[in-house]
Amino acid sequence: MYEALKRNGYFVPQSHKDPFMSWSFMEGVRQGVHWLPKTSEIRYFDVASTPPKPKLAEIVVQTIDKHHSLEQHPPFKATCDRILKIPPSTSFLLCILGTLDPKHALFEKDYRKPNK
Repeated sequence: MYEALKRNGYFVPQSHKDPFMSWSFMEGVRQGVHWLPKTSEIRYFDVASTPPKPKLAEIVVQTIDKHHSLEQHPPFKATCDRILKIPPSTSFLLCILGTLDPKHALFEKDYRKPNK
C-alpha cells in the first residue's frame, strides 16, 4: 500500500515503517477518508532548529486548520487527528508546514527553538 501511494504521487514519510503510516491510514488516503499532499505540491525549507516533535505536530495541525477549515473538510480533520495521536517524522512535518505556510516563523533565519 505504501508503494502504491508513492506511485500515485502522494507525499509519504521516507520510511514505510513510520508508525504514522498504518495500513488503515493508507487505505483511508486511497479512499479519500484521510488527506496527504501530492509530491508535486511539496516545498522544502531548511530549518536551523526545530521545536520538539509534539509541538511541531500542533503547529502543523493549526496551519492545516487555518488553510483548510477542519470542520468543512473531514479528510483534513482525520489526518490532523492522526498527526496529533501518532506524529510522523520531523522532516515529514516540516515539509507539510513548508508547503502550506512557507512564511511561517519557523523558517525565518532568526528563529530560535522555544525554551523547555
